Amino acid sequence: MSRERVLLVNPWIHDFAAYDFWLRPMGLLYLGGRLRRWGFEVQFVDCLDRYNPRLLEGQKRSSPKGKADGRGEFHKEEIPKPPILREVPRRYSRYGLPPDILLEELSSLPEPNAVLVTSSMTYWCPGVQETIALTKRVFPEAKIILGGTYPTLLPDHARVHSGADYVVEGKDISQLGQILEKLTGRRMPPAGNLHFPSEDDRPAYDLLRNTSSMVVYSSWGCPFRCTYCASWKISGEFRQREPRRVADEIEFLWKEHRTRHFAFYDDALLFARERHFKPILKEIIARKIKAAFHTPNAIHPRYINREVAALMREANFKTIRLGLETTSPTTQLRTGAKVTNSEFAKAVACLEEVGYCRRDIEVYAMMGLPGQLAEEVRETLRFINAEGCTIRLVSYSPIPGTEEWQRAVAFSDLPLATDPLLHNPSIYPVRNERMPWRVFQHLKLLARELNANLTKTTSLA
Repeated sequence: MSRERVLLVNPWIHDFAAYDFWLRPMGLLYLGGRLRRWGFEVQFVDCLDRYNPRLLEGQKRSSPKGKADGRGEFHKEEIPKPPILREVPRRYSRYGLPPDILLEELSSLPEPNAVLVTSSMTYWCPGVQETIALTKRVFPEAKIILGGTYPTLLPDHARVHSGADYVVEGKDISQLGQILEKLTGRRMPPAGNLHFPSEDDRPAYDLLRNTSSMVVYSSWGCPFRCTYCASWKISGEFRQREPRRVADEIEFLWKEHRTRHFAFYDDALLFARERHFKPILKEIIARKIKAAFHTPNAIHPRYINREVAALMREANFKTIRLGLETTSPTTQLRTGAKVTNSEFAKAVACLEEVGYCRRDIEVYAMMGLPGQLAEEVRETLRFINAEGCTIRLVSYSPIPGTEEWQRAVAFSDLPLATDPLLHNPSIYPVRNERMPWRVFQHLKLLARELNANLTKTTSLA
């Protein structure tokens, strides 16, 4: 067995619903690039790979079911609900490769010295646990290292329940270097910038089977401290990349990997727009990169003026999602003061002025914040509808370590602090007598009706 072989694994998702909105395991891809620089042979298994040949063969398809822009449905198999979720009136599934295909993928590989497993939502931990258990069956001697969001937010839970041999919190790459040095006996080079990834890291794109659509980060972290968000804790210090290097990465993928759809997953893409976002847009335009760009993570309406909107239009930004969350001035101020209603309305007007159809602008509204009543959500939905935009109603998910966490624990009738599965927004975690299950269902129905009744206009998407 090589002492210099590392296997990267992107785990299954266990949930009531999951969809590929340009999801890519970027943390693992960046890590793969760094490990190669450190001299390791890197292997990769993606449990969420919709392009897996065996999976497509079983589906009798030559390509995955989905949209031309790269979005699509994960393969899923219904599995028993965890006991704590047994009362939820929805089906629970494993999303990703069938276990027999994953077993075959793992068994075809030479045994690694270490297996690095990433993770995302805290309430997706059962998928992580099952992935680790199966990996250990195939490679009983290999040590498994777990990183990502789940152990960063709930390190003690991950150490006890994940099945991993080592748990790495946060983005400090030196932790991983020390573990690999212990496991391999070889000295690791200095980690350099402890903030991972750094500007010098390039993702190992070649590990993916398909790169027709890709995720791009022009920054990591967030300069804001919204009370319901843990970006600052997960990603560390806010860092913006040099605009020209972001454009270099996009151009490289466009030319060398034939990527035609790019999704920006920044938490604050438009922040410091004059020295960051506008130069990126101008580089894309100047280099004549013929691709489509998407903002699934929502952008801040506050920073959209006519010039920014016009540049976005010229650069071919297709999917425009704005973060509003609520129209209540009190809740806006309490949760972070990232936007006002008037700023939102001005942003929509600017986007329309340069050619975007209001109906194609999607706007996030949040329900289920601690203490939030149904009427506040209804007012928000009606406001978005009156602006002619499409509502994307999302349920609040309690995130340990955030300012909103203790309020959520206090407001909810569910024991949120006892099990991360109760953080799942699909179960409306902050529900009580004032906001029971049926109220959330009514709000979802209202959002659906308002969207259906939008004025029929020609889509520019």
